[in-house]
Amino acid sequence: HHSCAQGGSQMRNLTKNAILQAFQELLEEVPFDKITVSMLVKRCGIHHNTFYYHYQDIYQLLDEWMTQELARFSHERNTDSWEKNLKAFLQNCKKNQKIVKHIMNSLPREQLERFVFSSTNDIFDSYVRKEAQGRSVPEKEIEDIAAFCRYAIFGFFLKFCWNNMEEDIDEGIDRMSKVLHGFICQALHSSQGDPKGK
Repeated sequence: HHSCAQGGSQMRNLTKNAILQAFQELLEEVPFDKITVSMLVKRCGIHHNTFYYHYQDIYQLLDEWMTQELARFSHERNTDSWEKNLKAFLQNCKKNQKIVKHIMNSLPREQLERFVFSSTNDIFDSYVRKEAQGRSVPEKEIEDIAAFCRYAIFGFFLKFCWNNMEEDIDEGIDRMSKVLHGFICQALHSSQGDPKGK
């Protein structure tokens, strides 16, 4: 037998999933800034109060939806190479072009940046650390190099979206990879401290 508490939490999860599902459907139909709580509750068949029980506002819902999508994506990704991950990510964006456009065109730039940066943080950080092994590179320099790579990728992503995602993904990322790899090697080389006892 389910206890009442267990039943309650299952109901809450069902409601949450219904809201997230309805939100995703609406994102395919209209830009994010046109989606209202009223539209969502109508589609789910729930009360306004129920929505506000789960979410503070529509931005918190967007945040959770994006985090959930990213977690699903990260779970499937190959952690060996950021290039493979990024190619898979962009292919995924292309498949869901309407949703991506509807979010991109109505989100404040800094919210988009924060999301992209927090989601790619560990990817470049671990990559630069791997390349820096055996060199005496200050921690701050490693962080700066990884941050530079994130900005470059963010720029690439924006351009990809502005060009209606028509760019050849594999070719674009391979070019980008060459440039970034060259930059990382050069940056690590020039920020290396003097070898001990020199």
